[in-house]
Amino acid sequence: MLDPIPKPSAPAWEISQESGILTLAFPHAREEASLLYQIGEWTNAMANYECRSDIVQAIQQRLQCMIDRYCRTYLVRLDIRFPHGYVAMNANEKFSELMKQLKEYYTYHQVATQYVGVREQNTSENPHYHVALLFDGSKVDNGWAVGEKAAGIWQVIVGLGAGVHRCEFAGKYGIKIVRPKFKAVGLDLQTQQAAFRAACHEAMTWLSYLAKTATKGCAPPNARELFCSRLPVR
Repeated sequence: MLDPIPKPSAPAWEISQESGILTLAFPHAREEASLLYQIGEWTNAMANYECRSDIVQAIQQRLQCMIDRYCRTYLVRLDIRFPHGYVAMNANEKFSELMKQLKEYYTYHQVATQYVGVREQNTSENPHYHVALLFDGSKVDNGWAVGEKAAGIWQVIVGLGAGVHRCEFAGKYGIKIVRPKFKAVGLDLQTQQAAFRAACHEAMTWLSYLAKTATKGCAPPNARELFCSRLPVR
């Protein structure tokens, strides 16, 4: 049995303007004060490249949303490309359709899902997209299967061989963030807090790639480069 989701105030991500340190304040049921989880620098010290603040904010908001609501959050990253030789007309519309169908699939199966996607293009004729999907980790914890579902939808949309690449982190197709249990005390609590901080740091390191400024800014006028799922109303 999972611990019930408590009702205290939501955690808050904060990023220091001076140091770039991203932190998470999460209220613990057994304590009056919040536990502060510092999970590392978001920009250069983490990824060795400059990051866009609007993408950083979008990721923060959706990761916070999932950690706030679910004991386990499962993160998957996919790269979406058009097949070789394919002429992508209305590329953003096709990508948006992929994300719409993917979210509808998991919603139908009662799996809470959030996502952030970004468009990039350098010298290739077509843009490509990087996507981070966040799931209720009690129901989804298989990144390969998520990629298979996305590939099937994408193949129908573009009509050719699928161009969905499953990204790996430390040899795995996803990262699971497990929130410390509210009944944990002593050494058990410390162990869970350490695991939570480590998973958050891994997640932010992995997601920093989406926020990099490189290969962005080449989209046609009025073409979006950031795609996000809608956050639930609190």
